[in-house]
Amino acid sequence: MRDFLPLPGNLCRLTEFTCLSGAYFGSSEPAPPFIFAERVSLRKLILEGSRLSLDSINVQDLEDIRLIQVYDERPKGTAFISRCHSLTTLIITDSILFGPEQPPFTLPNLTYLDTRGFTMLEVAHTPRIQTLILRLRGDESVVRLPSLPALTTLCVIHGDVISEAITILLALNTGIRRLMLSECDGISDLLRLLKADSPGSAANTLGTVLLPSLGLLQVCGPPIPDADGFHALCARRPSLRIEYGHRFLSGYITADELKEIIEELRQNDEPGVFRLHGFERRVAVREDDNAGRQTASADA
Repeated sequence: MRDFLPLPGNLCRLTEFTCLSGAYFGSSEPAPPFIFAERVSLRKLILEGSRLSLDSINVQDLEDIRLIQVYDERPKGTAFISRCHSLTTLIITDSILFGPEQPPFTLPNLTYLDTRGFTMLEVAHTPRIQTLILRLRGDESVVRLPSLPALTTLCVIHGDVISEAITILLALNTGIRRLMLSECDGISDLLRLLKADSPGSAANTLGTVLLPSLGLLQVCGPPIPDADGFHALCARRPSLRIEYGHRFLSGYITADELKEIIEELRQNDEPGVFRLHGFERRVAVREDDNAGRQTASADA
């Protein structure tokens, strides 16, 4: 890569740039000063396993950023993202670019965020965010969590869904219609909270109805509670669709594939309990709790 960077020539018409390279991955030597010899206005930027400088990119038109497996700290990257006011999609799947000293900033057009931990939620104001993917590692410290008025889809990977942070996030965002959980702890306890449809119920520890607009609940990967818990929840919420299976959302599905799957989710799917057999194509089989019969889902 040292022989190719910076990229020369007139690249004013270039709209997308992808670098899938480990040339500077884990290296102690400095990254090249910039990617392009001239300033370019991209709409989409993907960097995987690379710590290239972003200084030669005009942020005015940038709408889509994917930073994957970037393990080094990048202070300039922090400032770069905070200036990208046109961003609609931001994916940072394996690195935290923002420290506790990061001043708050606004991403006014961001609608899709795939991030590691809660840091982005603490430092970035995202008033239009519709889809949030949280990749958690354990007991992430949380300073404050926002209310996201436009949030309709929440996906949690490797988290404890009854932790204080997650329950606060669920209670703050009552407009969530689709909840996707992969390899999460506390599923049985969450089902109990979702069944507590009255603020005065003994099972309702939040003092309010949890996720009143929920229409789709997906639970993927172990541990999976007994299917009776799903049927009991559907009996309490007859308009709810539940899909569950042992396939993971992480490990074998890329961030781009997950984005495509989420974008294809329908708001008004057939209610009931469905066993998920193929998450990539969302192949599910309906379960009849009373007769023990199975019928093919329309999604199949």
